[in-house]
Amino acid sequence: MLQLLGYCFLLLISLEIIKQACLRTIFHVSHTIVGGPHLGIWFFSIFFFPGTVIHELAHYFMAKLLFVRTGGMTVWPKTQGSSLTLGSVAIIKPDPFRSLLVGIAPFLFGLCATTVLSFYAAEHILHLSALGSVTFDQGVTILRSPLTCVILYALIAVSQSMFPSKADRGELFLIPLAAIALGSLIWYAHSAVVVPQAVVDFVTYGLVQLNRSLTIIVVLNATFLLGLVFVRKVFDTIL
Repeated sequence: MLQLLGYCFLLLISLEIIKQACLRTIFHVSHTIVGGPHLGIWFFSIFFFPGTVIHELAHYFMAKLLFVRTGGMTVWPKTQGSSLTLGSVAIIKPDPFRSLLVGIAPFLFGLCATTVLSFYAAEHILHLSALGSVTFDQGVTILRSPLTCVILYALIAVSQSMFPSKADRGELFLIPLAAIALGSLIWYAHSAVVVPQAVVDFVTYGLVQLNRSLTIIVVLNATFLLGLVFVRKVFDTIL
């Protein structure tokens, strides 16, 4: 199980690195074409708009669920100096615990949404479990399907928008403390209490599905990054 957790952590780090590389590449192309970040802001805002909406709605609904007072919500970009804010929800800051849950709500919801979407895509659209029996022509037909394109796009848009923004990271320092406490509890329970095998199997299955989902998402985002790099090299050459 520890190996599954470590692999999950590694995939999340890889996804964040790819996200930052995509962001740098988009703004590099923008500076190359128009000499400034404006084109990149428009592209980023429009392409990732569904992810931004889901991100802010996750904040909003988690705040409502925890009885945290909220104000207005925006899903359109704002620039402040060198920083870019794609959206925001005005929240009356509560206690640190509720503030942490509201801050990581997009990440939790994003993981759930992308896991469900990638599971559906893998089993019912891409047919990864029967990949060896899928012919090349069938594979091309699958990839050309509008539903396939929509789901793959949604996976990229949501996964790149689910990580906490700078404004969401105020109480993230509580996560390592919670992880230490949870790890200590698991160690104590393992040594003092016999955990039912059904519970172990359920948690293991959940981690396996999560890791499969994250693997698909990392591959998709890496492919998206390669496309952006190709576009950057084209514009660097012609301009």
